[in-house]
Amino acid sequence: MKIEAKINAVSPVIEGTSSRTGKEYRLCEVVLEVAQDGRYDYILAKAFDEKCDFCQQYDMNSQPLVAVNVEMFVDNGRGFSARKYMSCSIGSIEMA
Repeated sequence: MKIEAKINAVSPVIEGTSSRTGKEYRLCEVVLEVAQDGRYDYILAKAFDEKCDFCQQYDMNSQPLVAVNVEMFVDNGRGFSARKYMSCSIGSIEMA
């Protein structure tokens, strides 16, 4: 889903190594603020690698609009009666 938003908050960077592929990664969580019909909605999404770097360098003082491709999918929890939950990640991000 392509949206225009402001970045409202960015978490610190988490660095790690994928247990599946063995590749190193950088991850941060980003709160996107979307204005629509006079009200504000917020989306929490994960940003990986270069998208994480973009979000870390974002100017939080002026908060310019960014064009974001948000990818949403359903994940399964763990355990016997695991519930499903919505997960969001940033597919692409650039200045609007």
